Amino acid sequence: MEYVWFPMNDELYEFLWWWWDNRKFRNSPYVFVCAQPGPNYGKPYKVRRKFMRGLCKRAGVKIFDFHALRRYVASVLADTHKVSAKRIQRILRHKNLSTTERYIQNINGDLKNTFDLLSQNKIPQGHTPNKKEANHEKANFLK
Repeated sequence: MEYVWFPMNDELYEFLWWWWDNRKFRNSPYVFVCAQPGPNYGKPYKVRRKFMRGLCKRAGVKIFDFHALRRYVASVLADTHKVSAKRIQRILRHKNLSTTERYIQNINGDLKNTFDLLSQNKIPQGHTPNKKEANHEKANFLK
């Protein structure tokens, strides 16, 4: 396992300080420790296999994992904020750029709008197609 130091934004810094100031075990050098009764009580977490599953269930959303968050963050950075794939590669700590490129997905749905621009040229100005005509055009387009 390799460890890399990353800069922290102000929002995360403030959030973590809040957790440090409000931690249950004041004498612990760790921010997050196990508060469940048992052999790990008061000790830092080593493995949290069911953590995301529990969060998703409590939030009432479809279950996803940390890996899905990595993919989403990579996609938002690339698609919405136009961050280069090379920079995203550094953030995700991938050795190969091709791995990073597989992570990045188009999340804005902007391709549909682009294709809609092409179909607008087919319609005569001032003509609004009725539902039947619109469905016919879509069917011809999909052939």
